[in-house]
Amino acid sequence: MKNQEIERRFLLAPSSVKKVLKSLGVKASKKRFTQCYLPSNKWSIRYRQIGKRYIKTLKRGEGLVRQEIEKEVSKEEFKRALKDIEGVPIRKNRYIFYYKNELYELDKFKGDLKGLVMLEIEFKTPKLAKKFKLPKALRKFIIREVTEIRSFTNHSLAINGLPTIV
Repeated sequence: MKNQEIERRFLLAPSSVKKVLKSLGVKASKKRFTQCYLPSNKWSIRYRQIGKRYIKTLKRGEGLVRQEIEKEVSKEEFKRALKDIEGVPIRKNRYIFYYKNELYELDKFKGDLKGLVMLEIEFKTPKLAKKFKLPKALRKFIIREVTEIRSFTNHSLAINGLPTIV
């Protein structure tokens, strides 16, 4: 499958991002995100603003491996999309860092999702993703893996809000 996104996702206890980064001994770059989703049957359609960049993403599939197609769009297209969204826009700060050659993205949500902290790790192949073990320094912050739990996708969070943690 072309344009694959291969990632594992983890729910973290509400904690300071600084504590997580310090426990790993890494520094991260920070980006502010606003993203929203449009109604669709076959693909998840996401519009995202990152600083002065605007990106439209089509996603299909669930869980560990999904098909993903992205393209940069104009600010005007992004603003038009905001008029037709499902649910509410998601606002979050994303902290991006590398640890032991893996790309980590730590999302700290704002607004109605305040307190929610999610960690995503991107992989080149499904085999590497399945083989991956969380670093010991991170385990104390993890509540559970949510890679296969649909209610923890950003799309679901935008429509349904915070899920009940089981």
